[in-house]
Parts: sequence; C-alpha cells; structure tokens
Amino acid sequence: MLFQQRESIRAYTKQKEAYSNNPQKQNNMANVKYYPEDVLVEKVQSGEYGWLDYINHHSPEWQKEYTAYCMERNLVVNEESAEEFVDWKGEQIEAGE
Repeated sequence: MLFQQRESIRAYTKQKEAYSNNPQKQNNMANVKYYPEDVLVEKVQSGEYGWLDYINHHSPEWQKEYTAYCMERNLVVNEESAEEFVDWKGEQIEAGE
C-alpha cells in the first residue's frame, strides 16, 4: 500500500514537472473552452467526449476539485476515476451540498 502511494506521488510529480516545463501544454490549458452542462452531456452521449473531457471542459473549479479528489483517494487520473468524480459531484448536487 505504501509503495503504491509513493508511486502515485512520483507519477503525479512527474506529470506536474512535465506540465510546468512545457509552455505548449500551459497554453492549451489556458485556451480550454468551457461549455454549459447540457452541451457537455450531449458530447458525452455522442461519444465525442469522455468523462475526463467532461471535467476539463466544465470549469476550472471542477478541474481543481477532480485533482484533489484523485489525490485524496490515491486514484489515477483517467476515465474511470473521472466517471466516479462526476457521479460523486452529482450526489453532492442532489443532496444540496
């Protein structure tokens, strides 16, 4: 378990370093277009977007929350954890949190 946590932290650190050393990636993130939820739902339903795209085009707040969600739960950033996050956010919204 501890080994897995260390590996996740190392992987995260490498991703963060790669991002900070790559101006093109930084520019891409600055140019992300955000869409209303109904448009995002259509894009997911049509197969144009996956759940990770859904989060990344929802809002900067969701991007930050998703990153924290994955780190707190020791999850890898991928489609599976993105879908879990969207479900979790849906439960929060339904509960009025």
